[in-house]
Amino acid sequence: MEINDRTLYKYFAGELTHDEKAQVKAWVEASQENADTLRRERKLFNAMVLAGPDVAGESAAPVVQQGSTARRKTLRRTLLAVAATFLATLVITATVKTLFGSDETLYSQTVTVPAGQRVNVTLPDGTDVWLNSGTTMQYPLSFMKDKREVKISGEAYLKVTHNDHLPFVVHMPSTNVEVLGTEFNVREYPGQRTAETSLKRGRVRVTVNSDNGEFTLEPGQRFVKDGNRCGVTKITDYDQYRWKEGLYCFSSKSLARVIDDLERYYQVKVVVERSDLNKRVFTGKFYLADGIDNILSMIGAEAGFTYDKQGNTIYIK
Repeated sequence: MEINDRTLYKYFAGELTHDEKAQVKAWVEASQENADTLRRERKLFNAMVLAGPDVAGESAAPVVQQGSTARRKTLRRTLLAVAATFLATLVITATVKTLFGSDETLYSQTVTVPAGQRVNVTLPDGTDVWLNSGTTMQYPLSFMKDKREVKISGEAYLKVTHNDHLPFVVHMPSTNVEVLGTEFNVREYPGQRTAETSLKRGRVRVTVNSDNGEFTLEPGQRFVKDGNRCGVTKITDYDQYRWKEGLYCFSSKSLARVIDDLERYYQVKVVVERSDLNKRVFTGKFYLADGIDNILSMIGAEAGFTYDKQGNTIYIK
């Protein structure tokens, strides 16, 4: 199988067979040049996802499956034009702010990640952000003079550009996370009781909106809010933050929580018909691109359950 941009887009979209995926993984591991190519094409694929149907067609997949070489080259030029327009808008915004002396953000950007995808975004200050499936982030085209602020609903991994004089604040639905420059993971999806902030490097302060409680984290610590209960624990498994690499890793996790993640990522409904499975916990590591069937088959082999698919609903028996 030839590994080219079309093959890689199918890989990102989860459309390759198990053997084809293995070939891509082997190709990536063969050289640094191949790994760099994968990252470059992933960013272009992300641009397709974010551009939406007006630019990339109904979805990224049809472009990959049916697009001719000429169409894909046209799409690349279009996406580059979109990026150029974005930069021009940023320059215009900065100029207007300077002329009128306004600290208000004139325009803002909203990024919503479709199910089954991950998106890498670089913010105006150079902060690197990975957004997980089903996540929404709002951010300005340029930050104010005294603070950098973004809003995130879902899960994100951030490497914040250090600036002692310009704090960086992440506003989540029920918590706020303030940093100067650090690397951390946040997670709080709409409708869930839990909110988490996990710190890898630097230092952060988490503020709980409901009672203004504050928690300062050191590297290797994790803040967890479950309903009205809040606390800080030690991070025991860093693999769980490898979702940005396309890996779904979990350790001693209940089947119910695993199913919540799978439903969100694959946009399916999972019904567990066996009450005895509710108390079971599982540990695993999977490539999300391999599909939900692979994950359920592996867990089912360990837990002794089977499953049936009826349309968009999966029944575990």
